[in-house]
Amino acid sequence: MKILHVNVLYPPFVWGGAERSVQTLAEALAHRGHQVWVLSQTPEPHPQKDLINGVHVIRWPTQNLYFPYPSRRPPAPLRLLWHSKDTLNPQVARKTLRLLQELQPDLVHTHLLIGFSVSVWWAVHRRRIPLVHTLRDHYLLCARSSMYKHGRNCKTICAACRPFVRPRREMSALVDGVIGPSRFILQRHLNFGYFPHAQWAVIPHGVEIPPETEIPPSPPIPPLRFGYLGRLDPYKGIELLLEVFHRWQEPSAELWIAGRSMPETYGLSLKDRYAHDRRIRWLGVVHPSELFQQIHVLVVPTLIHETLARVILEANAYGIPVIAAHRGGIPEEVREGETGFLFDPDRPETLEQWFRHIRKNPRILEPMRQKARRWGEAFSIDRMIEAHLDFYRRIVYHKHQDGPL
Repeated sequence: MKILHVNVLYPPFVWGGAERSVQTLAEALAHRGHQVWVLSQTPEPHPQKDLINGVHVIRWPTQNLYFPYPSRRPPAPLRLLWHSKDTLNPQVARKTLRLLQELQPDLVHTHLLIGFSVSVWWAVHRRRIPLVHTLRDHYLLCARSSMYKHGRNCKTICAACRPFVRPRREMSALVDGVIGPSRFILQRHLNFGYFPHAQWAVIPHGVEIPPETEIPPSPPIPPLRFGYLGRLDPYKGIELLLEVFHRWQEPSAELWIAGRSMPETYGLSLKDRYAHDRRIRWLGVVHPSELFQQIHVLVVPTLIHETLARVILEANAYGIPVIAAHRGGIPEEVREGETGFLFDPDRPETLEQWFRHIRKNPRILEPMRQKARRWGEAFSIDRMIEAHLDFYRRIVYHKHQDGPL
């Protein structure tokens, strides 16, 4: 099968988990003998082409006023113009039509469309090519892609976002199949009237399952080590985690933090604020296994309604239980009391309560390690790929039933 993936970024350009998920999917499909292309964007002024682990990568300069992830926040008038163009972008539509004519894919699979706009969907539909979309954030519902404003999660589409997202909802009628990594994110879009003609499936992220020989024994206690892995971002709840842990003056506990800050000054400010707390250790960017080999529990304190937290599944695969925020699709990943615990970010004391509970009952961690490991194995890359291929075949079949391509 000839498959074209479309995502705003592709490694080595990485902003979050979506890029890693798309890379995992694309490379696994290529490894199975499929012809795979990825269309993404570059901050450079000229288009680029790469061949990365069997995947043909095409990078376009952003067809908008600036790259979707600017190093500095642009002024409000410029942001307004950018979002207006990102609603429907005729330049992207024309370029996509030409690319589809050149590649002749059997199926197009879109992911994060920020910077491309849903004009990609129009072009794919115009060529009568089967079209699948994976919901990786709230881009279709919110100009900010987060549905989070003034410290609160939005329950509906706000008035400021409606002009930008109305065309996205209308264009979603062109999509043949939609994938939700969680039931939460899929149902949320369906409830708002998106994808009226699409077939749908829930396919969680796939993660590498390390062999038993690479799983180190649980580090000794004390000290009791909690860990954080991900982007240092206010939405991710890093400040909530630091405040709660710092307030919990437990000398035999540590907090190990791994991840990149964008902008870098934000991470530096956090380090300065908690420089006097010697229990907090800053690791910077590390391979996940380096953190998982050293901690007892991973904390995922996100404030927004995450589609799904890939890091939870990665931690479970290494036998690491979690304490995670009761947000978005996260409760679908956590078997409470067996592979981890859930807390309410609006009540920070509930996070501290789990810290205290584990500190008083450290013996619960070893059986939780075993259950987390077994749970993580259910999200292997092989299972994820098989689910995608089954869905692709179904979409292609039904597209052909509607008429010749």
